[in-house]
Amino acid sequence: MSPVYTGASHPLTQGIDGAKLDAVLDALMRQPGALLRVFGWQLAGYMLGALEVYWALSLLNQPVSMGEALAVEALTQAYDTRRSWCLRDWSFRRRLCWRLPACSASE
Repeated sequence: MSPVYTGASHPLTQGIDGAKLDAVLDALMRQPGALLRVFGWQLAGYMLGALEVYWALSLLNQPVSMGEALAVEALTQAYDTRRSWCLRDWSFRRRLCWRLPACSASE
């Protein structure tokens, strides 16, 4: 049976105050304008990244559709997110890296 990496004993959740987190999320949800602006900026950055992939591949004579460029950008973002989880905390990283092919113990 594989180890469980969730719950209150998990290193990422030990420093979280649940009541404070709920209060902050409630305050954020009462500001729909701020949420829409953040969503817009995130979407713009994501699309700009896809445009960069499209442009770079076309310069390399590997033309792709915009949908394919968006898929490449999505995979790149997912890989970077998964990789950053390994690089935050060494003790947590040693326990987790065997499960994630994006990182190795030698990084």
